[in-house]
Amino acid sequence: MLVSSEEAQIVEIQRDLTWSDVPGEVQSVALASIGDAIPVRIIESVQTDGAVIYELFADRKPAEPDMEIRVYAGKVTLLTERWKH
Repeated sequence: MLVSSEEAQIVEIQRDLTWSDVPGEVQSVALASIGDAIPVRIIESVQTDGAVIYELFADRKPAEPDMEIRVYAGKVTLLTERWKH
């Protein structure tokens, strides 16, 4: 939620997922990058423009996502920079 002096606006909706809940095309992109290491935490963030960002956390780095994958307009993209939430 983003709050300004004039209004409150929802900018994203987040939820934690299990690996089996992650769409197959997102799993494929992730596994191509990290091999067979299943992420220990996955956060799905639905953006106001309809994009969905998947934050994948590795066991060795639980504080910061190891990678982020964006799904938008049918395209699945491994992000090279951290998504600005």
